[in-house]
Amino acid sequence: MFTGYYRVNYDDQNWNLLSQGLQTARKSIPALNRAQLLDDAFSLAFAHRLSLSTALNLTRFLKDEDDVVVWMSACKQLQHLYELVGSTTAYPKLQVK
Repeated sequence: MFTGYYRVNYDDQNWNLLSQGLQTARKSIPALNRAQLLDDAFSLAFAHRLSLSTALNLTRFLKDEDDVVVWMSACKQLQHLYELVGSTTAYPKLQVK
């Protein structure tokens, strides 16, 4: 038997649909899957397989998120992003306005 760890990458249209679904009906997607979507999106973005703007767009649902598992995933990925750009000229562009 083979085991492996896989990332799922969707086309742009499906990433947009997932982002919209998370914003409008996030509770219809289990918390573990919401956390996995964030983890996949940012990991793919860090590997240059997905645009960072797509990964960041996925985080829009977090304003209403209340599950700790989802927040742990988001914080881990956003901390990594901060470590990558926190001391660069790109950092101000990531500030929430």
